[in-house]
Amino acid sequence: MLVLIGQLIRWSLSVRKRAKAMVDLIKLTTLLNEAKCYEVIRQLRWPDGVVCLHCRGRGVVRNGHDDRERHRQRYLCKTCKYRFDDLTGTVLAGHHQPVSTWVLVLQLSFSFPSWSAVAISHREGLIVAI
Repeated sequence: MLVLIGQLIRWSLSVRKRAKAMVDLIKLTTLLNEAKCYEVIRQLRWPDGVVCLHCRGRGVVRNGHDDRERHRQRYLCKTCKYRFDDLTGTVLAGHHQPVSTWVLVLQLSFSFPSWSAVAISHREGLIVAI
């Protein structure tokens, strides 16, 4: 039983250290820049290098940038020829607002939990479909 409690405490401390490191990594002031937002998204999503979302292969090469968002990197898997970008398969894919806007909205929602999504969207000039 004591061993189990010790493991639980060690796990809890490691989670706290990782969470603190994550908070240190993601400072709101640096994420208001689109390029920094995408850089952090890449670091969090692929800490060991980009991996194909389709076949999990590591033979991925850069394949240009998005036409509208120049900091959004495109990729091509050399193994299965699957094309994807930094946001493919995430909740941010398909939205027409800049990533920095969503980061700001998330920051506000965590900082002020009593604010509703609708209140934040009105404040930031976003249109929310309910």
